[in-house]
Amino acid sequence: MSENTIFCASLPEAFASVAMTFPDKLMELGQIARFSTNGKPSNTSGWCKPFPDGVGAAFGCHREGTLFVWQCRDANAAPPSFKERQAALVRIKQVKKQAADELAAQYVRAASTGDRIWRESAALDPAHGYIALKGITPYLARQDCGGKVLLPIYGPDGAMQSLQFIDADRNIKKKFLYQSTTKGGRLFIGDPVNGARLIQVEGWATGCSIHQATGVTVAIGFSGSNLDDVAADLRRQFPDSPIQVAGDLDKHGKGLEYAIAGAAAGAGIVVMPVFADGRIQGDFNDLHQAEELDAIASLFEGFAPATEADTNVDLEICSVPAHLLTIPGRLGVMVDWTNETAVKPQPYFAVQAALAFGSVVLGRKYRTSQNNWPSLYFLNVGISASGKEHAKTVIEECLHASGLSRLIGACEYTSDSAVDSLLIDKPTHISILDEFGLILDAGNSKSSTNGATARRRLMEVFGRTNGTLQPKAFSTSGMTSRQRAERESRVIEYPALTLLAMTTPSTFYGAVGSGSMRDGFLNRFITVVSDVGRKPSRRASRTSPPNELTTWAKSRRIEGKGDIAEFAIDSCHDVRPEPTEVPFDPEADDLFDQFDRLCIDRHNRLDADGVGEMFGRVREIAMKVALVVSQSCESPTIKIEHARWAIDYVQYWAERSIQELISKVSDSPFAGLCNDVATLVAKAGRKGVTVPELSRQSAKFKGADERMRKLVYSNLSDDRGIVLTTIQSGSGRGKPRDALVDSKFLLQND
Repeated sequence: MSENTIFCASLPEAFASVAMTFPDKLMELGQIARFSTNGKPSNTSGWCKPFPDGVGAAFGCHREGTLFVWQCRDANAAPPSFKERQAALVRIKQVKKQAADELAAQYVRAASTGDRIWRESAALDPAHGYIALKGITPYLARQDCGGKVLLPIYGPDGAMQSLQFIDADRNIKKKFLYQSTTKGGRLFIGDPVNGARLIQVEGWATGCSIHQATGVTVAIGFSGSNLDDVAADLRRQFPDSPIQVAGDLDKHGKGLEYAIAGAAAGAGIVVMPVFADGRIQGDFNDLHQAEELDAIASLFEGFAPATEADTNVDLEICSVPAHLLTIPGRLGVMVDWTNETAVKPQPYFAVQAALAFGSVVLGRKYRTSQNNWPSLYFLNVGISASGKEHAKTVIEECLHASGLSRLIGACEYTSDSAVDSLLIDKPTHISILDEFGLILDAGNSKSSTNGATARRRLMEVFGRTNGTLQPKAFSTSGMTSRQRAERESRVIEYPALTLLAMTTPSTFYGAVGSGSMRDGFLNRFITVVSDVGRKPSRRASRTSPPNELTTWAKSRRIEGKGDIAEFAIDSCHDVRPEPTEVPFDPEADDLFDQFDRLCIDRHNRLDADGVGEMFGRVREIAMKVALVVSQSCESPTIKIEHARWAIDYVQYWAERSIQELISKVSDSPFAGLCNDVATLVAKAGRKGVTVPELSRQSAKFKGADERMRKLVYSNLSDDRGIVLTTIQSGSGRGKPRDALVDSKFLLQND
């Protein structure tokens, strides 16, 4: 609110204050005037509506998505009062609604024109210059009366929304139907079916090449900036369908940025073209022309969707891509068994539990050709009494059944020395930490130095799996020779610690501040936030761990070589074992190189939100997961399908957890209080929420004094459009209520 309302003496001055050029045209009071913002006659994205009273106006730019309200006020006048600012807020809403209604009517007219043009169009000439240039099968295209390629763009409801015209006589020119909208528009090549894979692309030629290569249904968004809108709608329409987002490689990285945004919005996976000649610019149609269709098909392979029978869970409760609800190979058996034996199934946590089991079984025994070791940290965030504790049960049962119970570690580390002591006793182990949010909170406390040192030591252990964990230095003055020797022997070679932490959202988000997202601790975890709530308990089967799984675990841990890698590996902490090295196939190496570029770009962009460090170890963790998956499949090498599943899994949960943290983490009690109130107001909808209701539903608000509450009201009004006002009941009967409500509902009531 504060940044969108301008108080100054004149309208031209208001334009200048936001770096917009005042239009050289007559503007009538109460009427919206349109004008160019870039000097081109065809551009009419700028708009201005002077208010009927002549002492205010609203203006902005549709292209930039900006809206400002000007109120005439002398520069020497007192600052605007709270009521004046509230009135300006209401005016913003009114003008915005009028502008939106006008745009909607314009789009309806344009869509009608597009429908007529499409009906009057002719079949496309197979020898059209653009088709020959792109070397594609021209799916769904027609030709207008001027010889241009004509493509329909449909809205989410399946109705005509716009048209794209492509002219290739001299230079390729692409235009959309005048005064239409492409936002949210798409064109399907193939028939989309819930549960079947979908591939989302920017351009039509790219979509034709990918469909020719894969046979998979393709959704064309027609522009990079439209990918996120279309992807979000695809996820709503096809909740069980795996979605791949095909990005373009361009000079400034915008294609990658758009693909990442689409994947994040649609819970999908990014796929980028990889050229044999090493070029770093081009799209999948360029790849088609350079290397034929097989080169495209190979990049989209290994993405088979899971079915309900595959996962033993109700897929309707899951919002993640279906293929990430199981694991390729033997560990997939553990996922199934975990879901079968759960009284309250948590399918996301079942995958985490199986990966953690594989991680500890392979600890100190295997590494990749790029020195990645299988030790991993996992964090499961779920509400209480929802079944998250089952992960601990199944991991310990599987280790006992496999004869590997020695790998079970601690339930908590009280200090850094406790971490060292357990690693000396068990250089390979898994620790399952409950109430991790409370542990984080204790580590943040200035009075809990032991908690902080344990946290720092766990950070160091994660990065020392390929080396030596040295003991802390203390004064040796007064020590005997024997004590000094014992001190020097407290080194751990190739420490293999797997962590599985569990917590509830309230304790986790309450303990995590922005500093925790930057200090390098949380980015070591694969964090899974479950949206599977509390459900009635069921009568689950109480079967023993599958023999297929325990046999696999024994074969991975004990191979019969008879050296330290066999019998002393779990006790000789100060001797380096000789691990089995698992190389990456060339195709997997190329995929991780491509993913590295994506991670760097994502890291840089997330720096603007202060959470760039959360993407700092995503590639490293994905390579560790790929090693675990390759051994789950009993493969001597890490193949491209292992790498792709690992990247899909780690990238998906990294993006999702980052968005959760950005929206829910607060650095101060005041910010947390504002978030609490805003959430309750949003839940209340148009009826709003009264002060007594807030006090009953929010302990933070109940404990705030009157001064703090007024600051909250002001903050919510300025930043989120939430106002404290008097609301009459819908029937007109009953006593009016003073309530906090989103101002959009006040506008609708007017």
